[in-house]
Amino acid sequence: MFNNARFTILLRGIVLLACVAAAALSGARIANADDLPAAQAAYVISVDDVLSITIYNHAEMTADVIVLPDGTINYPVVGTIRAEGLTVEELSRKIASGLTTINRPRVTVFVKQSRPRKISVLGAVRATGQYDWKPGWRVLDAIAACGGAAQEPGLTQVTLVADSGTKTVPLDFNRLMKGGLADNPELQPGDVILVQQKDPSIAQVQVVGEVIKPGLYTVSSEGVTVRSMLSIVGGPTLHAAMSRAQIMHAGVTRTVDLHELGQNIGEDAGSEILYAGDVLNVPVNQAKIAVIGEVKAAGVFEIPDGQKVSVLSALAEAGGCTPDAERGQATILRKSPDGQVTQVAVDLNKVLQGSQTGDAQIQAGDVFFVPTRKKGSGGAGIFTGVGVAAALKTLFAF
Repeated sequence: MFNNARFTILLRGIVLLACVAAAALSGARIANADDLPAAQAAYVISVDDVLSITIYNHAEMTADVIVLPDGTINYPVVGTIRAEGLTVEELSRKIASGLTTINRPRVTVFVKQSRPRKISVLGAVRATGQYDWKPGWRVLDAIAACGGAAQEPGLTQVTLVADSGTKTVPLDFNRLMKGGLADNPELQPGDVILVQQKDPSIAQVQVVGEVIKPGLYTVSSEGVTVRSMLSIVGGPTLHAAMSRAQIMHAGVTRTVDLHELGQNIGEDAGSEILYAGDVLNVPVNQAKIAVIGEVKAAGVFEIPDGQKVSVLSALAEAGGCTPDAERGQATILRKSPDGQVTQVAVDLNKVLQGSQTGDAQIQAGDVFFVPTRKKGSGGAGIFTGVGVAAALKTLFAF
């Protein structure tokens, strides 16, 4: 009897441990992060990333979301979530913890589209080009990565072009070499470092940004016109913001509209002059629209600099409507300079049939929202609370 009692106690203990282990394993599966490749699970989310979120056995909750400029996403049921700076695994678990109505939710977050994370080092360095941005990198780290300056520090001037070309910071290279953090700014993805020679006998102009052949170009003492320089570098790329080009001369930065130069960039009459030491920067086009709601590939899309796009073109970029779309009640949300929001109603049924005169135009900063058809309403569309919040939040994030 004694042995049987001990055996019974031991057996109960083993069963209890097995139950605890099973519960622990079940809890570890709550976010399904372990099913992701290591590179995906450890990926750090940033602004403009497009994420696909799925819940196991809950296909109706599958959604593609955009990380807005304030670092948040909007996901049904859970609402607004801070995503920027989290890994994919951390965000999966955060969403799972907010799904209180689902028993042991298994959440998968997949990065469908990631923001390019590169910095560029151009000019008088040993190996110009683009380099993968690393957290905590500073200007001197990037210059060291490309082999250092091609001449003595005393003959070198450095300019940091940041915030997508909207901010230029001249730097003293000698002070950079001394290692002071105040003189060695931290870099962000998309930053450009221009390294130039100070020697005035070397007459060179630096052309950076969205042109076919950026680089240093030798010019005569009389300088060169912007038209001629654009021709030399092969013209702008498809992503160039010609209306926001910058000329940096003698420490002063001016914004110029290169569209005003006309179509023939080889004609010099009336063109701006670039002199030795000048920098011509053609920034990347940041004119974007957002297409959200019941579309197959919601996202933020670039539109040509200074142009508008049609509703049909925007809908095509987003892959078209889903079967649950209420096509008759689509809306363009537009924010005025004073912050007022106006709505432009769009009947996609008429647009797709070609019967709506003119096809509504969407301009930079607009949000095109396709609502969900309310089940059991006979086809009448509604704006869900989450849909309205997401649309307005996206609008004010531009």
